[in-house]
Amino acid sequence: MGSVALRDIRESDVGRVFDWVSKPWYVDEFAGSAMPTLDAHKAYFDSVIGGGVCFLAVEFEGVHVGNAGLKNIHNGKGEIWYYIGDESWRGKGIATALVAELIDYSRDLCLEALYARVLENNVGSRRVLEKNGFQLASDNFGLHKGMLMLKYERTIKSG
Repeated sequence: MGSVALRDIRESDVGRVFDWVSKPWYVDEFAGSAMPTLDAHKAYFDSVIGGGVCFLAVEFEGVHVGNAGLKNIHNGKGEIWYYIGDESWRGKGIATALVAELIDYSRDLCLEALYARVLENNVGSRRVLEKNGFQLASDNFGLHKGMLMLKYERTIKSG
């Protein structure tokens, strides 16, 4: 498999990311209740770029194929999130590699534990987490758009 890298999100990424988050699969499963607009998306990115938010671009062999990051960081623990926005790159092991990169990134931030929320029916993402040492911590972590959310967790060892 080729190389996966995480980098800071850039203003030049905004249009590509907007295309991804406007697709029906993303809107139906992940977005809020409203269809995103380009202006709202640009305003969101203006607040993210340089704003101390951990929002990273995922590159595979130098191509921006998705996004990832950390949020809800408290008391040495943080929540990871990720997606491969370009559907043609799915199923190639990129998500598994990017989660490993997020773990290393979290280690550099001196975090002690990570968790992730995933839809029960998202078998691919569940396998990605399990391959990276996450274990099911809650099989009922609430509902998102009427779908059951699961919570996976793992500890991080320094070094």
